[in-house]
Amino acid sequence: MVHLRTLRKPRNHNTLPKPSQKNGMSSLSRLIRRTFSSAASAAATTTATSVTSAKAKSLSQILYEERNLKELVEKFKNASLDDHFRTRNDIYKVTIRRLAAARKFHYVEEILEDQKQYKDMSAEDFNARLMNLYGIAGMFDNARKVFDEMLERNCPRTVMSLNALLGACVNSKKFDEVEGLLKGLSKELKIEPDLVSYNMVVKAFCEMGSLDSAVSLLDEMEKKGLVPDLITFTTLLHGFYENGRVDDGERIWDRMKEKSIEPDLITFNTLLHGFYANGRFVDGEQIWDRMKEKNVEPDNRSYGARVLGMALEKKMKDAVKVVEEMKSRGLKLNHFIYHDLIRGFVNEDDLEEAKHWYGDIRENGCKPNRYTFETLIPFSVEKGDLAFAFELCEHVILSKFAVKKTLIQPVVDALAKESKIKAAKELVHLGKSRRPHPYNLKLPRSSEMSSLISVFHPV
Repeated sequence: MVHLRTLRKPRNHNTLPKPSQKNGMSSLSRLIRRTFSSAASAAATTTATSVTSAKAKSLSQILYEERNLKELVEKFKNASLDDHFRTRNDIYKVTIRRLAAARKFHYVEEILEDQKQYKDMSAEDFNARLMNLYGIAGMFDNARKVFDEMLERNCPRTVMSLNALLGACVNSKKFDEVEGLLKGLSKELKIEPDLVSYNMVVKAFCEMGSLDSAVSLLDEMEKKGLVPDLITFTTLLHGFYENGRVDDGERIWDRMKEKSIEPDLITFNTLLHGFYANGRFVDGEQIWDRMKEKNVEPDNRSYGARVLGMALEKKMKDAVKVVEEMKSRGLKLNHFIYHDLIRGFVNEDDLEEAKHWYGDIRENGCKPNRYTFETLIPFSVEKGDLAFAFELCEHVILSKFAVKKTLIQPVVDALAKESKIKAAKELVHLGKSRRPHPYNLKLPRSSEMSSLISVFHPV
């Protein structure tokens, strides 16, 4: 008999006294009155700031919790009426990424074009932000339109907006257009490119695999009096190593040393993730050793990359040791690391260890991501642990994770096949009651008669 387990919850203006006023008020009383007046003004300002901050926070929460994307767009446009809200670049980025991930590019355009009605559009930095946001969504043509319209709005175009446009071009993966864009616009508008501009072109060349062209830019930069920085070299290192040109990568290390540029944690994390995530475990370990030699302390991202590499190599005992080292250093696991541990044990056909780490997520107040459920649910069904599969599905539905119905339906089918009709019906009911997007789960037809039997043989 399947015992359905209850889901564990993660452990989760002052009124100021007025001075008495008498005829012939003394200078002392005037001073007192002035002091109280200043205090009241300061208190009012502090209160107004707190209210504005709280308002922005509540708006961001409302937007985050809105699952209907059409409603999200309307709420965002209404929120944009508030001057303070329009300074919240973090909310803008999260919302645009969310819409782009759902491939709702018309909604991205609706939100960002709506911003053009505000006085902010006369400021170059606001235009640069819109270009950046369009770039995040991969909508370069829209970003270019914003740049071109700046002239009509008498808004200055400096290297700031040029770099924003280059960034949008890179983020939209139009790598072959970046160099031409830089040369054309800098000449046409008489804008002198800066280090950021050149770093964009280096990035584009590396993404295209044109690594020799990327290196040649170093000389061009230096001729213009620009000194390549850590970002420049990190981009080049990643490009050479990712393309298997290890010897050239070593020459970049030498060039960094000549210029007294020391790699930092970001440099190493970029390389570690590039190697481990692409199955180049040995190369990843070499970078790990080099990081240790340079006395750069790994952080969660460093350890996470290494755990991922070990999971892909089916070295789960070693991965657990890495996690224990993390914990001994006071570092907390995030949901990415937990997912990689779980996926690793699933790949090693070890459901019990996968369940252990799922439990550890809940006990440590960390939220699992949908990929964890997409890994664990089919595996639980495959291994015949329908109680655990039910628990996972229940959590997915009640927590409104954005997973497809096809992830849940096989659990309903498996429960019905094992004559666990009550449990199967409960999942169907939970799915249909999910809002705003219900799951139209169905019991197998062969289970309709079995449901009568389940009255006498409850699950």
